[in-house]
Amino acid sequence: MDKLLNCLSECRTLYNEMIRLFLKHKDKVIKIRKIHKADQNFEGITNVSRSVLSFIRKGTSRPKLSTLITFCVSLMLDVIEAYDLLELAGYKLSQNYEVDRAYAELLQHNKNGDIEECNKYLESLGIGKQHCLGVKSR
Repeated sequence: MDKLLNCLSECRTLYNEMIRLFLKHKDKVIKIRKIHKADQNFEGITNVSRSVLSFIRKGTSRPKLSTLITFCVSLMLDVIEAYDLLELAGYKLSQNYEVDRAYAELLQHNKNGDIEECNKYLESLGIGKQHCLGVKSR
């Protein structure tokens, strides 16, 4: 039993969880967002680059909160999956910080995975570019 628990905890890395969620939601997202065939890869669907994913896999650096929010919004994760992923990465959104409150709103209300729409919302709140979502918006 202990061996099984150790295996489960070792297998549940941030990288493994991101890949699991990507595979789970990929087909639904492609259909809803009408993603072109050429963009039906990890980066095209999640707006997170393969190089960032590689850093997460290697564990060489902790991903930015905005990167994880981008991933969650792009895959249209439900709130429970999103918060679970954030917690696995060591993040917890706080109502004391404007950026965290805005991210929480995005996770709760954005159901179409549109990163540009999310960034317009963040800009309307006066939140700086460094907190924008997606690799292309920075």
